[in-house]
Amino acid sequence: MPWCDDCDRYLAPSAVTTDGACPTCGRPVAVGDVAKAAGEEEPLPPVPWHLKLLATSCRVVAFGAGAVLLRWLATEAAEAGAHLVADFKKTERNRMMEVAYRFAGFRAAECECLADVRTGDVEHLHLVPQRFEPPTTMTLDAVRLA
Repeated sequence: MPWCDDCDRYLAPSAVTTDGACPTCGRPVAVGDVAKAAGEEEPLPPVPWHLKLLATSCRVVAFGAGAVLLRWLATEAAEAGAHLVADFKKTERNRMMEVAYRFAGFRAAECECLADVRTGDVEHLHLVPQRFEPPTTMTLDAVRLA
């Protein structure tokens, strides 16, 4: 995840200019899985990609569309060096999404990346992503996030 020391913030990989500079201040940014904060010896925790709402149509959920989407997101996050965090509030109606999250590897776990994510009365499901091969039964056409 790109880090700009001068602006003191993380940048989306797509926001970094083609010559590797911050779009705000124009200075070169540190790029890597985990950037170090200015003057600190310890690396910063990974910045999570926060899924606030993930909805799938009941017409496609039986075909595994949620799992395919979550595997694609996990692959993109793994390539960016980011963790995934999903907000989830258990109800009778969203049981299928809970199953999709659990099969994708999301768990209620403790991680440093969750320090700034804790909000409200929702459960935060966490995933340290890995790269998945695309499914052979369907295709997903999407932009690159990493």
